[in-house]
Amino acid sequence: MDPFPDLQTIKLLIVDRTNTAAARVKTLLGQSVSSRQSIPNQQPPTDATAFQIKQVLSMDQAVQCYAEADVDMVLVHALDQEAFVAEPDVFKHLAALSDALPTVLVLDQPSETLAVESIQYGAQDVLSLASVDRTTLIRSIRYSILRHQKMTRLRSDAQTDPLTGLFNRRNLPQRFGDLARRCVRCDEPMSLALFDLDHFKAVNDHYGHVVGDEVLRWVGQIFKSLHVVRLGGEEFAILMPGQDLGSACQVVESVLQRLVSQPVLIGDLSIQISASAGVVNVLPADRWKDAYVACDALLLDAKSGGRNRCRSLHRGDLSPQR
Repeated sequence: MDPFPDLQTIKLLIVDRTNTAAARVKTLLGQSVSSRQSIPNQQPPTDATAFQIKQVLSMDQAVQCYAEADVDMVLVHALDQEAFVAEPDVFKHLAALSDALPTVLVLDQPSETLAVESIQYGAQDVLSLASVDRTTLIRSIRYSILRHQKMTRLRSDAQTDPLTGLFNRRNLPQRFGDLARRCVRCDEPMSLALFDLDHFKAVNDHYGHVVGDEVLRWVGQIFKSLHVVRLGGEEFAILMPGQDLGSACQVVESVLQRLVSQPVLIGDLSIQISASAGVVNVLPADRWKDAYVACDALLLDAKSGGRNRCRSLHRGDLSPQR
C-alpha cells in the first residue's frame, strides 16, 4: 500500500537560471521537458508517483508563479553560495516560498553555511546535485511535502481559537504588522475594528457557560468570512487590509445588524444578542498597540453610549463619528 495516497501526481516548480539542475532533475524523473512547460511524466510501472514540471529562471518569478499556478513544491537551484546570495532579496523570497510551499535547495557545490542558512529560512531539505540519485530525489520531494503539511497543520492549530474556529491572538502584533506593511507598500488603506458582545456576562450568569460557549460559536460563524481574531472572552478584532474607514464602517454596521436580526437558537432557547464596536484607520507608522489603544477608546465610547452601536474615528479628527 502506498503510504502517500494523496501524492500520486506531484507538481514541481524548478527555479534554475542555468538549466543545469532542471535538466538533471528531469532526467532523474524520466522527463525531457523544455523550460516553462508542464507535461505529465509517464513513470515506470513500479513507480506510483507521476510528476509535472514547470521551470522559471529566478526566485522573483517563482514567487509570482506559485501565487498564480497550482504547485505542490519548489526546487531551488544554487550554482554556488556567492551567486545565490547575490540575487536581490533572495532570502526574503526563499522565506516566502518556504512559508507557502515545501522548498528544497539543490546545490552544485556543497556549502554548509548556505545549507544551514536556507534551512533557517524555511527550506525543508538541501541536496547535492552531483550525488543525488532518483530514489534520494523522490524521497526528499515526498517527505518534504509531508513535513510541510504537518508544519502547516501545527501552525494553524496554534493560531486558531478552538471554541470559535477564528484566529486567536497568538502572533497578532506580527500579523497586524505584516498586513500593515503590505498595505503601505501597495499604497492601500487599512482599518481596524474591535467588537465586544453586549451584556455577555449576563448570558453566562443566566444560562450557564455551556450556553455562553454556544453563543460564542454562533458568533464565530457570523465572523468566519472576515479576518477576525478572538482577543479573549467576548472581545474580537477585525483586521481590514485594503479597507478605508468608510468601507470598514459599512462592514461593521452590517455585522452589528446581522447579530441583532438573528437570535441565537440553542435547543428551546432563543437568545437575543448585540455588540458594540469601534473602528479606526491604521496609520503607516502604527504598531498593533497604537491602533488597538485608539480603537479601544472608541469601543468604550460605544458601550457607554448605549451599546449596540459603532463609533469610528479617522485619526486626526476632533470627535467620534456617530
